[in-house]
Amino acid sequence: PTWAGDVWQYESITIQAVPPTSGNWVFGRWSDGNTDNPRNLTPIDRITDLHATFKLHLGSSVSNATGPNNQRKIVTYGGVAHAVYASGGSMWYMRDDGSGWSNEVPISGGATTAKNPSIAISVEGMAVVNVVWEEDATCNGRRVVKFARSVDVGSTWQGPVNVSYCYSYDLAGADATPVVAALSSRVAVVWKSTTCLVVKMDPATNRTPNPDVFCPVPGPLSTAYERPSLVGGSGMFKLAYKDISGHVMYRQFMPNLDFTVSFGNPVDVSNPYSATNPSISSTVDQRIFVSWEADVTGGEQEGGSSGHHVFVTEKDPSTGWRAPVEFVHGSHLETNSTVCVDEDLDQAYVIWECSKLNSTRKCNT
Repeated sequence: PTWAGDVWQYESITIQAVPPTSGNWVFGRWSDGNTDNPRNLTPIDRITDLHATFKLHLGSSVSNATGPNNQRKIVTYGGVAHAVYASGGSMWYMRDDGSGWSNEVPISGGATTAKNPSIAISVEGMAVVNVVWEEDATCNGRRVVKFARSVDVGSTWQGPVNVSYCYSYDLAGADATPVVAALSSRVAVVWKSTTCLVVKMDPATNRTPNPDVFCPVPGPLSTAYERPSLVGGSGMFKLAYKDISGHVMYRQFMPNLDFTVSFGNPVDVSNPYSATNPSISSTVDQRIFVSWEADVTGGEQEGGSSGHHVFVTEKDPSTGWRAPVEFVHGSHLETNSTVCVDEDLDQAYVIWECSKLNSTRKCNT
C-alpha cells in the first residue's frame, strides 16, 4: 500500500497494512522490524521506505519449517497443542484448543534470519510455553541462540533474549539446532557450537553469561556434537547426541540451584554403528527411547539389505538398554527419524523419511 499527504512536523498518523489479495493472511512485520499493525508514525521518524510482510495461515516460506528431527515443534499440555515453526526469517507460534489452529503470531521481534526452533512446556504455578531458535550473524558475525516464553498460554510473549551471548566458541560456522526441555519449573537449553555442546539452565531468570559447557573432548569438533536431542522427566534431563567417535550417546544431567548442572556418565547406545541425527523421548514410567540413522552393511531385518537405515533402542528402568531395532525398507534411504510416545495408549512411535529417490517419500511408524 502507498500513502502521500501533508502533516504537521510532530503530528502522529496511524497506518495499517492490509494484504493485497483475499485469503487467510497473517501479518508478520514491517520492513523496519516493527511488529505493530496498525502503528503510529510521525514525520520525525524519517522513514522513507516502509513495507509490510504477510504470510498465509499454516504456510511457510521454507521447506524445512518442521525440521530438523532433533527438535520438537509441537507439544501438548492440558488438552491444548502448542506449535512453533519458521517462515520468512521469523519465528511463528500457534495453538489448538480443539477448535482448530489459531492464527500464528510472530515471537522473534524484528528478526530476519530466525530458524530451527524448539518448544517445551514448563509448569511454574501455570503452564509456561518456552521456545528457542537460532539466528545468523547477529553477534560479531556469529550465530546466536534466542529464547522467548509466554506465561499466558501464548497470548503474550516475553523476549526474545540472547542466551548464547557472544562467546568466541559459539556457533561459528555451525548450525546450533538448539533444543529446550522442562523438568517441572526448571528449563534447560542445549545447543551445538563448533567445539562443544553448551547447556544453559533457566534462561528466563539466569542472565549471567556463563552457560555450563559440556565439552569432555577438546579440539575442533565441528561435526562431533551433532544435533542434540533433549527431554525432561523423572527428576532428570535426558540428552542424546553424536560424539567424536561417531556414535550416538545418551547422558542425563541434573540441574543445580546455582544454574550449573551435574552430568551422569555417557552411554553408547548405537554401538557398533557410526550414527547421526539422534532423537529422544521418555515416558512417565521412566522408559527412554532413542532413535538414529546409520549406514549398515547387511541389515538385520527384511532380508539383510545394506543401506542407510533407522534404528531405535529402549531403556527399561529395571532391565537397562535393549538391543537396537533396525527399520529397513529394501534399498530405500531411511533418514530424519523422530521418536515420540503416547502416554494414553502406552505406545512409542518412530517416524522417518523413506525414499528411493528424493522426490518419493513416505512416513513409517
